Amino acid sequence: MSVFHDLISNLHDKYKMHHSFLAFAILILLGIFFRIWRYAINRSLWLDEALLALNITDRSFGELREPLSYNQGSPIGFLFIEKLIIEIIGNKDFILRLFPFIAGVFTIFLMYIVAKRYLVRLGFITPLALIAISPQLIHYSSDVKQYSTDVLVTLLLLYIGYIGLESKKNYKYFIILAISGIFAMWFSHPALFILGGIVISLTINFLFDRDSNKLKWLISIIFLWLLNFYALYYISLRSLASNTYLLNYWKSGFMPLPPWKDPIWFYEIFTEFLKHPVELPIVPLTTILLFLGCLSIILRKWQLAIILILPFPSILIASGVEKYPFKGRMVLFLLPIVFLLVGEGIERIRTFLNGRHPIIGYLTWAILFFSLLLHPFKTTFQYFNHPPIVEDIKPMMLYLSTHRLITDQIYVYYAAAPAFKYYAESYGFRDADYIVGIISRENPDEYLRDIDRFFGEDRMWFVFTHNCSWCNVNEKDFIKEFLDRSGSVLYEYNSIDASLYLYDLHHQQ
Repeated sequence: MSVFHDLISNLHDKYKMHHSFLAFAILILLGIFFRIWRYAINRSLWLDEALLALNITDRSFGELREPLSYNQGSPIGFLFIEKLIIEIIGNKDFILRLFPFIAGVFTIFLMYIVAKRYLVRLGFITPLALIAISPQLIHYSSDVKQYSTDVLVTLLLLYIGYIGLESKKNYKYFIILAISGIFAMWFSHPALFILGGIVISLTINFLFDRDSNKLKWLISIIFLWLLNFYALYYISLRSLASNTYLLNYWKSGFMPLPPWKDPIWFYEIFTEFLKHPVELPIVPLTTILLFLGCLSIILRKWQLAIILILPFPSILIASGVEKYPFKGRMVLFLLPIVFLLVGEGIERIRTFLNGRHPIIGYLTWAILFFSLLLHPFKTTFQYFNHPPIVEDIKPMMLYLSTHRLITDQIYVYYAAAPAFKYYAESYGFRDADYIVGIISRENPDEYLRDIDRFFGEDRMWFVFTHNCSWCNVNEKDFIKEFLDRSGSVLYEYNSIDASLYLYDLHHQQ
């Protein structure tokens, strides 16, 4: 009978392994497909991408260590990799997006590895599915920004933290931990929050084990990391921490101090976080699953719970002193942790209900699983049918390059200037071929005075993208109304969030 039991058990294990691998293969292929599709669209750089791209293309490696222009902030490691890629392959928008794309693809594989270690039984499927079809992660895997690599670094550190809890006598691990922490800080600003959770978890674990040798190693690593952080802060982070524009831009993501001054802020910021970037708008359900996931992993393995949960209060504290906002894409790196905790919560419910009846447990798991996936999958599928392209300046520049006369003047609206400048050489424009308009959001009449100097021109092109419709006036409409009163439009070309007009300003009307 024991032989028969062992045979059945072995077949059952193989059945589970087969289905585990099948689920992994389907989800990872789906995630890669969506990321390749988004990358292959090769959309135009939008304003923020163009601003960072100009810093990368116009500076040397040494100059990338200095504070970036245009109120941009990005990890030095990310900037160096981007610069290295375009130096080797060439300066194109899809090449600038190559590193974030690779990071986005590897994120799926690493999510599977991490989830299999942090979660039990079917728990890994939920975070893997969510990360594969996450609309925000798919988007930022083809964006010239560091947020995709932030997510990858988070998963790498989570894996290294887990290995540290499992390793017994292998002191090579501490060398890996030290090097990984140093590189993580140079490639991802929020890596510090993940490292903090790992350090505290390992410290408490080693204290309980009374392992003084490992504690000495860990203290040495902490000291090394502090030196590394000081160097990084001196070179790069201090300029970001004092940037007035960025502080004002992200001020709604800073926790009020004292916290009880505005308790509604916590509800609003948490709700907003679940809707964007997490993209799980079923707020009550997600909140319950997150709470259960936190409680479950604390009871199951508190060391892992510290690593996963501690980054949240750490970021809140940092936001309270206005050093890091808890908002939008700045907290995209938390998505793997949220997905892991949600997966833990669903699996805890399934395990509990399995004790009553397995069918009830699996049915409940399936209902919760597909309820969570419904919104992100629907959003991703909508994006698949209707790609979210913004500020599509490339078709407009192509038209302009083929239809302008050598004597034509080109006026570029200030917000369109970064993308226009980046693509100028590709479409045959020199710096002398176009004029960038002034910025005068507080006093829009200055735009009209800026354009006055061009009256008398027979052919004057006007280029608009990233129109400030939320300013004191709708700036494009304001300028165009003035041009319509003062001249006559000869031609108009419109792309997505981008407009091109040819005016005759020779005879003022």
